Amino acid sequence: MEQSNQFRIKEIKKKFDLAISYQGSSKVYLKTQNNEYWNFYFQAGHLIWATSSKHRVRRLYRTIQKNCPTVDCHEIKLREKEVSELWGYLVVYILYKRKQVTLEKLETIIQEIVEEVLFDLWQALPRVKVIEHFVEGMKSPMASVLKSALLKQPTVKLDASEVYNQSIKEWESWLKAGLNAYSPNLALVIKDADSLEEVTSSSTFLKLSILVDGNKTLRELAIVTKKDTLALLHSFLGHIEQHYLELIEVQDAYIFTNTTDSLVAKFSSSSGSENKNLSRVIPNEQPLIVCIDDSSIVCDQICRMVNNLGFSFIGIQESIQALGILLENKPDLIFLDLVMPITNGHELCSQIRRIPLFKDIPIIILTSNDRVVDRVRSKMAGATELISKPIDKAKIFSLIYKYCDSKPLVSKV
Repeated sequence: MEQSNQFRIKEIKKKFDLAISYQGSSKVYLKTQNNEYWNFYFQAGHLIWATSSKHRVRRLYRTIQKNCPTVDCHEIKLREKEVSELWGYLVVYILYKRKQVTLEKLETIIQEIVEEVLFDLWQALPRVKVIEHFVEGMKSPMASVLKSALLKQPTVKLDASEVYNQSIKEWESWLKAGLNAYSPNLALVIKDADSLEEVTSSSTFLKLSILVDGNKTLRELAIVTKKDTLALLHSFLGHIEQHYLELIEVQDAYIFTNTTDSLVAKFSSSSGSENKNLSRVIPNEQPLIVCIDDSSIVCDQICRMVNNLGFSFIGIQESIQALGILLENKPDLIFLDLVMPITNGHELCSQIRRIPLFKDIPIIILTSNDRVVDRVRSKMAGATELISKPIDKAKIFSLIYKYCDSKPLVSKV
């Protein structure tokens, strides 16, 4: 590490040692010039919690769901005065008191959160400008939280030195692997789907199309794929360097679900040989996807993608015939072109929505002109989403995964 980083690490270690030696409530606070911050909370020498300004919602809910998949974090409603910098600590404390989380799981959740916050600190180390230690009773706004009753009698007490040293080892492993420029808080997105498909097998491309949606961070993908984050990033690195995949910043939000792995297994196991026939090509107990587009090329493209997923497909090129075919076959997802002869996509979408059977069916409008006015009119007509042409394979796979499951969405009876 650079000399300046070594100096910062020594300063952080000094502050941690002060917190460990202090027998009351204290915290170590760090901040960058652009106000990114980290807080580490201590009670009687033990490390009991940590938080940061980066992805605190994602981190908390992801870690809880990873260790306790049955817990629904949204069930916890906090009063406004309780939503403070100890918000996350209060959430896990409530879950434990309600016996939704065991003591063993609580300790695991807190330790993983603390380790992750420390890792993010090491990665941001060159930008850290403030390193402070606050104790209860100090006349500083930064010390006022230490009066909280939550911190007085902690249920979990971590060995601060052990956690600190372990986090340094994890960061050094990341450095030795040459990954210091890559944050595990970034999300993967497919940048060049055509090139990616050329250099990967069909099953690998399908998995990537479903997993790599631009919403899940590397940490979230690691849980879904049951891999170590470092090993996972290594497996993607070649595609990132070739610009087939790209890492992007994502907002802090609760989007994580730990069920995607089973869906990937289901989709990839269903893939088989292609069939160019645009009639029903898969047994009708599978979800049925319809594409209404006067272009045979677009229908053929989507047909190939649907076939690879093992789902049923019907292509309709004459919009005037669409309603009759839909009523006869009762699809589960509709791709609908915006610009067609006789009846345009907005008009046809409105007609479909007026049929009670199809009031909830997902309808995806396809358009070559992705304008604000088109999006507004599509919503008014009842469309679920609007996507741009030319057809993006990864986006189509993502939408099929999003709206279709192993059971039809509309009864075929």
